[in-house]
Amino acid sequence: MRITIFSVWMTVLWSSILILIFYVLRKKMVLLDVCSVSGVLILYIFCIIRLLIPIELPWTKELWGGELYNWVYDVVRYEVVSGINIYQLFYLIWMAGAFFFLIKLTIRYIKLTKMLDRIPVKKDERAESVLTTVLKDKEKRPEIMITSAIQIPCCVGVFYKRILLPEKEYSDEELHYIILHEYTHLKNNDVLTKLLINSICAVYWWNPLVYLLRKDMQQSLEIRCDGLVSKKMDSISRSNYLAVMLAEFKDNCHADEFKKYHSSVMPLFEEHSEKLIERFQLVSDRKNGTSVKGNLVATAITICLLMASYSFVLQSQYACPIEEIETDDISYSVDSNNSYIAVRDGEYILHTGQKEVVLAEEMAEMMIEEGFLVIEE
Repeated sequence: MRITIFSVWMTVLWSSILILIFYVLRKKMVLLDVCSVSGVLILYIFCIIRLLIPIELPWTKELWGGELYNWVYDVVRYEVVSGINIYQLFYLIWMAGAFFFLIKLTIRYIKLTKMLDRIPVKKDERAESVLTTVLKDKEKRPEIMITSAIQIPCCVGVFYKRILLPEKEYSDEELHYIILHEYTHLKNNDVLTKLLINSICAVYWWNPLVYLLRKDMQQSLEIRCDGLVSKKMDSISRSNYLAVMLAEFKDNCHADEFKKYHSSVMPLFEEHSEKLIERFQLVSDRKNGTSVKGNLVATAITICLLMASYSFVLQSQYACPIEEIETDDISYSVDSNNSYIAVRDGEYILHTGQKEVVLAEEMAEMMIEEGFLVIEE
């Protein structure tokens, strides 16, 4: 198991291609029909895992990438300054950028936590009562915070989970839908998933396709949440739920608070009307739920892709120059047809017909695996 320049290239190549394919198929609803939205999230999580583990396994096969691959490898090995190649310089810039963006993400989350501890909040018995009806037995109760510091509902927290509600009047039905929506996010650990994908974007900050992954994964999390919330609703309840979504979306267009902490919270909406339209359509068509069959299909696809992505690695290959091949009389070939290995007093001795050579144990074992005859003496 090792990490090489070639295994990193394969990681970026596999992940980038699959992100693009999954995104196109998801936007065309093909993946939703086959895997359901929860299955789409499984496929996206596979892309994240592949990005996090750029290794070669013991059974990974090395394949030649072709003349173009050789040319690219020669280019990135070009020395820009004494002792530093292009790819080494790229890695230095990459790691420096990753460190910067990870630190920035961490500081943003810490600032959000401190801000939540400072903002004025109040308890609301009606909201607490609605949360009680939403919770099932033995489920951990998140804290509900009512504050004038925000304009739209959102949730935050991985270990200490909170639902944040703006200080405005909601009907009992509206409050029920909003709290149920935010609690569903917390129950599915969507905040943690969002932090993970933002961490991936920080590490691979130079790859535009990871931002595409983040964009559609955020939307997929919202679609799954909508599906779980509206799963058992009748048509009238669905219409009322959509009306609440629309009203909060309008408020979101004027909300500035928490936008700078976007990577750490799960707001009810992002400021993109096309995303809202897609959510409306899927809630109305009942195509946004989860399914056991879809999860199984997505899991099977993921396992196959995972095995395939680690089964080979493309490498450069160069022919040995003719002028460097020994052709004098003292050179001769050794293979299993003209040589054998003798074991004498615990030592491995190669008989070539020309002379005897004492072999190291590792070398002898390797030659035996290649078919050399072994004789005890």
